[in-house]
This record gives sequence, C-alpha cells and structure tokens, in this order.
Amino acid sequence: FKHVQQGRFGSHEIRIVDGKVKLTTGAMLASISDDVVEWNANGESVKWTMLKPQDLDGMWSSSRGGFKHVEQGFYGTHEVRIIGGAVKVSTGATLVSISDDTVEWRSRGEPVQWTRLMPQDLDGIWWSASGCMKHVVNGQLNGLYPIVREGTTVGCRECRAVSMTEDSITWEQDDVLIVWSKQDSQAAPQPSKDALVPGVFSGKKRVNPSTLRFCQDSIPKRFRDGRLLTDTLRELQAGTVGVDDIPKISV
Repeated sequence: FKHVQQGRFGSHEIRIVDGKVKLTTGAMLASISDDVVEWNANGESVKWTMLKPQDLDGMWSSSRGGFKHVEQGFYGTHEVRIIGGAVKVSTGATLVSISDDTVEWRSRGEPVQWTRLMPQDLDGIWWSASGCMKHVVNGQLNGLYPIVREGTTVGCRECRAVSMTEDSITWEQDDVLIVWSKQDSQAAPQPSKDALVPGVFSGKKRVNPSTLRFCQDSIPKRFRDGRLLTDTLRELQAGTVGVDDIPKISV
C-alpha cells in the first residue's frame, strides 16, 4: 500500500518539477483518473489504484488482542466501507495510516493497529475440537513443524489457515476443515439445565451450540449438496440467508 499525506508517502515526496509531477524515487506521472494514477518508472508502468475494502482481505492480528479475518471487505458482522473518501469500519473506526503490513485505525479517539498475521502471533496453547492440545512456540507447532506465512494467511505442513475469529482458527487440508480454539477443553462450559430450553418443533429441545463437544477435530468443507461452508457463512453475515433456512441437525 501507498499512504499519501501532505504530498508524501513514507520517506518519499511528490513534487512539481518543470510542470511535471514526479516522485523523489524518480518516477514521473504518466496519467491520472478518479481512481487510478499511472507512473513511469525507469521505462516501466506502475499503477496505483484507490484503496477498496477488499484490498484489506486477509488475516490480521490486533493490538487489542485477538484476530481479524477480512473477507470481501467484511470481518465477522462488520463491514469495511469507503465514506467520503475515508476508509471506515461499521464499528465507527476510521483508517488513519496504512503500509504493506500494517493498518492503523482510530476508534473512539484511541489508536488500534492491525498487522498482517505472522506465525509467532499464534504462539500459545490451542485445543482442537476433539480435545487435542496444540502448543505453538516461536511460530513452531509442538516443537516440530514450522508455521509459515503464505501471502495474507499462514500454513503448517499440508494445512492452510482459511478462517479466523477472535479466539479460533480453521485450517484446511485435503478438503477437510480442522478447527483450533483458544478455549481449554477442560474449561469449556458444561451443559446445564439452562442449556436445554423448550423448542418449537415436535416437542424436541433447543441446544446452545457452545455446550456441544465433538468426537473429531475436523469436518468436510462442503455440505452434502456441494455448497461451501464459507459461502453459507458469508450469506448469513450478509443477511441473504437466515438461520431458519438451514436444515436442523440431530445431536
């Protein structure tokens, strides 16, 4: 990314020299439109385009703790928008500076910094859905397998991170999804009498999903009809699909 403020970006300056727009890097302005600037640098064309919400897609670590996974300009239920030329999040935060690997926001007067996810950001103890412990130290899993950065995400062995929340990460391997959580399986909330409440269908019970445990640590990434789980997640976030549109499961 290039963040231009007061005619400067980083240590470089934009100048008018003999009626021509130039950068102190030596590049010269060749053409310009509302959203695109084209420079000529050493005989080669370099284009800048105005930032779009989707340009922030990828996995980020927040200075306030936890992770942010931006997909198609959304993270969780929040949306990144361009309003009056400014980049804003539906939480009210406004982008104030950006570089290749760092985005700084201003939220309620306080700075919040996102940095592209690095292997060391995953350091700590994780639990798979089946209750197996995963210990990451200095970006290395269980002292054996290095976690490496892959573009805007990370990978480990034959797995690639495909989704993140504040306290969980989902890996994909051979069309199978594997979920890690920061929550200790022993400390997970246990079902109580309040976890089961009367349902509205056939006298059965509604169950709080957070009380359910699993017998394996992975699931297929597609439903039986071939649809992707991630596509359904985006439809739920966008409101084009409702919870009641999804068939219920037996547990």
